[in-house]
Amino acid sequence: MIFYTYDYLHTSQNTWQYARIVITCVLVLAFLLFLIQYWRHRFDIKYKVSRAV
Repeated sequence: MIFYTYDYLHTSQNTWQYARIVITCVLVLAFLLFLIQYWRHRFDIKYKVSRAV
């Protein structure tokens, strides 16, 4: 059985916490970039159907 010290558990938990923050920030930035691209090209439709009243 392996016993870990308090310092080891504390530092490994902090390391994972920083990695999780970085991964979350990268995913949020990617989502924002895709959302901006969607909003910019929302009305660029090649075959637009015009509905005459």
